Amino acid sequence: MSLLIALTIVLGITVLLTLLHLKLKLSLRFVPYALTAASVIAQIAFLLRKMGYDFGVIEGRDPVMLLFYALFAIGLCSQLLSFLFLRYFVYPSKECSEPFFMVLYTLWLSLGMVTVELLLQPTGEDFLLPLLKVAGHLTLAAVFGYFIGMAKFAESPEQNFTYLNSGLGAAIIVQGLQEYFILEHNYPNLIILILGTGFIAMGLVAYLLRQKLQDKKEISPQELLEELNPEDRD
Repeated sequence: MSLLIALTIVLGITVLLTLLHLKLKLSLRFVPYALTAASVIAQIAFLLRKMGYDFGVIEGRDPVMLLFYALFAIGLCSQLLSFLFLRYFVYPSKECSEPFFMVLYTLWLSLGMVTVELLLQPTGEDFLLPLLKVAGHLTLAAVFGYFIGMAKFAESPEQNFTYLNSGLGAAIIVQGLQEYFILEHNYPNLIILILGTGFIAMGLVAYLLRQKLQDKKEISPQELLEELNPEDRD
């Protein structure tokens, strides 16, 4: 039942993202590529979890070894692959003309990953876990997308480097901790982590939207008319 609810939430967010793309007149051509990449990344993460069970890392329940595996096997691999797709496939595109758009594309990638993860790894009678996985993926994606988007429009190479590496580092740590708490069945700490990430994500997205509104206000009526009627410039 919880799996069905989680998948319904994913479907609803997918519809909202599609409508938002249409409202912003933002191309959807990257979406199939993002979903394909997400499927591959989610399957690799699934194989890494399976290897953890096969080699006794997960069932052994050694907290230090489990944390190391969650951070540097699952977290590092998943987020590094996500970063490479976003950095070298979406990032260079002229269609990604502001940081907020990168957040949207990162959310698409996250939706694909969590959908495949839920289908590959059913949670049985665990009602809470599927919902926590959806929330965890989406909140992390918003933060990750913010940093990559800000890096693209950074004012200097140093800022670009800082944003990219900070975003990747934060994504690896948060993903790793989420995996660790899931494997330890430590739901209270998982909920606290997701809520904390969610508040940060809301703050960062609110900042981007405020900047977007301020940029629109700074355009003079004459400049707006010129944008709407470019032939008048001749």
